Amino acid sequence: MMAGVNKPGGAAFVASVAFVDGAPVYDVKYVLSSSSEKALPEGLLSIQEAAPSRAHASSVSRRAADDQRTLVDENKRLHDENENLKWQSKRDRAAVATLKKDVKETTRVLLAASKARGAAVAEGERAKVQAEFNLKAANDSYGRDRQGCDWR
Repeated sequence: MMAGVNKPGGAAFVASVAFVDGAPVYDVKYVLSSSSEKALPEGLLSIQEAAPSRAHASSVSRRAADDQRTLVDENKRLHDENENLKWQSKRDRAAVATLKKDVKETTRVLLAASKARGAAVAEGERAKVQAEFNLKAANDSYGRDRQGCDWR
């Protein structure tokens, strides 16, 4: 470019970069028109951040509000789940306590029944021995009585 020459210019995208004598030169394509320029030196270009449009800002704002609602809903869901788990834990602890009490009572009853069974078995054995003794004594007595009799 030479002094006194004005070209339209404006916002452009860099289409390609080349190096001439070690210095970069840029080919650009303008945003608002279909024109382009080639081999522009770096000194003619500047980088600018694009300002968000109102539509973009509005959609970002809507997205942020949606995200916040989602987080609030998720927080409420997790709080409710936590409360439910606490309730279930209390209920389960009560059930365990009841089961422990039932096991203790059942064990007591079974031990008593086992002792009673042991006593009954022992009494049965004693009665059996006594009955055998009585039977033997009766047989011995019958045999003695019989020896003095003539059955013919």
